[in-house]
Amino acid sequence: LKEVPDMKTLQLNLSDLRTEAFLKIWAETQHLLKWSFQGCRLGYDQWSEDKNMALQPLRRGKVRVLHAIDCHITAAQLHHVAQDFGRPTMTAVEMTKKVNRPSPDLPLAWNLMALNLSMNRLAGGGRSLGTLMRSLPTLTALVLMQCELTLEDIEQIAKALPRSSLYYLELAQNALGSKGLLAIARTLAGSKLQSLGLERNEIEAGDALNELKLAQEKRPFSNLKLNQNNLSPSDLKAFEDSLKKVTSDFCPPGCRCFEGRGEVM
Repeated sequence: LKEVPDMKTLQLNLSDLRTEAFLKIWAETQHLLKWSFQGCRLGYDQWSEDKNMALQPLRRGKVRVLHAIDCHITAAQLHHVAQDFGRPTMTAVEMTKKVNRPSPDLPLAWNLMALNLSMNRLAGGGRSLGTLMRSLPTLTALVLMQCELTLEDIEQIAKALPRSSLYYLELAQNALGSKGLLAIARTLAGSKLQSLGLERNEIEAGDALNELKLAQEKRPFSNLKLNQNNLSPSDLKAFEDSLKKVTSDFCPPGCRCFEGRGEVM
């Protein structure tokens, strides 16, 4: 690491580094912009209710991207980190000066742009996720696939959407059902989202799907993923046709133009 000063990304997969080994790497990587962990148990020898090394990059100001997928992160550990973001030590003026410029001297990752916490058991972590969404001014992408989120968690995320900077939100395989979809749909129009992933969430045709259509009518967004839900081909066709009536520039499945038009996959 000392010999590669220009390296900007560190990726560790299926790694069980003990705390001492991880901290040695940590000491030599002050300059990294992106951390990517998958299937790791970092610092497992010193795990506690509030500590998980996979979240450590959130305590470094220069970090722009953190992927911590299937790293045994719990809602309690996430809460411990989110608390610090919820009570910043800098004034609003100081924050404005530093945000949008990678700043290693910041005590927390205020410059974070993308966070992927997929495949961690985060049930009960909705309030902490909402805190991060509201507190991080540059966070535009949040991926929470298969995180065992509860309805209350989804409601907290939905509540935070209008006050966040998110353009991309992925919630696949969290058993949202109609109630979860309804919570998200009701706040979509007031958000900045352009891409929403709702795959494999046991969503059915009904009032919640109609609410999603109304949100699209109020503020069209680019990309909507609904595949592998409890929707028949005719249900999807009817929903797709209803979106076509909203805009004549409807994008067919597979389109990647992302210019404010509707795509259903």
